[in-house]
Amino acid sequence: MIPLIVLPNFRIIVFQKELVEVIRHFADSEAYNSQSETFIITASSYWKGLNKLNTEQDFIEMIKNLAEKIPQNVLKELENWKNKFGEVSLEKENCLKIVSASLVQEILNHSVLKNFIYDQKENLIFFKDISLKDLSKIFESEFNCPIRMRVSKKVVVYKSRTETFLEEKEIFYEELLNLCSQIHPHL
Repeated sequence: MIPLIVLPNFRIIVFQKELVEVIRHFADSEAYNSQSETFIITASSYWKGLNKLNTEQDFIEMIKNLAEKIPQNVLKELENWKNKFGEVSLEKENCLKIVSASLVQEILNHSVLKNFIYDQKENLIFFKDISLKDLSKIFESEFNCPIRMRVSKKVVVYKSRTETFLEEKEIFYEELLNLCSQIHPHL
């Protein structure tokens, strides 16, 4: 039996239970029965999976190896989404690094975003008074471009009256949003 089927409408039908958790990172579950689970993959779900997982495993290669055939429209769009990932990355809490000079100009001239920009140095843009979540939504909807949010930070793991232990660890999308909102409730 084939482990999964990819349909032209971006739905993935998974027949092997072991694959469900992996696919779930990149696609949204739509239907479930005792034989299979159906997912739909969108740009947003795909980018969320790339942000969330700390892996170099290529999702596109994985499904190529598992599916009998992948429709060309799906392959082409997945490649487009993959290429968009990393064009904009979070450098620190309020600073985005932009790869393309033309995208920097688009952002600087954007009717909404220009109100939240307080500084810009070459390919770095600094924002204020806008949540990371809202910024991410604008980038995905207006620029069709995700914000790569995998960053390493020193985070407080344990704090007592006399000592604080710091640990270097990888922080992913949801954790980063939660951490930022705890530090700065307006985020």
